[in-house]
Amino acid sequence: MASSQPESIASMSSFRKTNTSPVADFAPDTVFHMAALHFIPYCNAHPAEALDVNVLGLDMVIRAVRRSPVQTFVFPSSGAIYGFGDDPWPETAPPRPDEIYGISKWVGEQVMTRFHEDRPEVRRDGVAVALMLLICIGLSWDATLVVGHLAHVH
Repeated sequence: MASSQPESIASMSSFRKTNTSPVADFAPDTVFHMAALHFIPYCNAHPAEALDVNVLGLDMVIRAVRRSPVQTFVFPSSGAIYGFGDDPWPETAPPRPDEIYGISKWVGEQVMTRFHEDRPEVRRDGVAVALMLLICIGLSWDATLVVGHLAHVH
């Protein structure tokens, strides 16, 4: 029977029901958690899904590796945690996300902080080095080129 839920919610629900012991059995020493809903207009239109995937999905991955020998956990954050405006501000500015995507990434940083408090030996590169991947593309990039290319790949 087909699910009426969007595919990512159904997938996340399936993941939550999955036995995560194979992750512990694999015993990773490094985790790159790159999964997220990141297209801001989609996140705004589907806020519950954005929080489910971006926050609860991160929490599930952390629970899966909690007892493993993980030493490094990379979680990419986003400049969206600072909100949007016309003037630039430093990363030392206090977070003030104004859309659900930025809120989800800021909450993810809090989840990572809690994980680091429980496991201080784990390097939390995602918070210490807060990867902001769009900045790597540059200030004048054209999102339609990337999105258009991805649409043709799938």
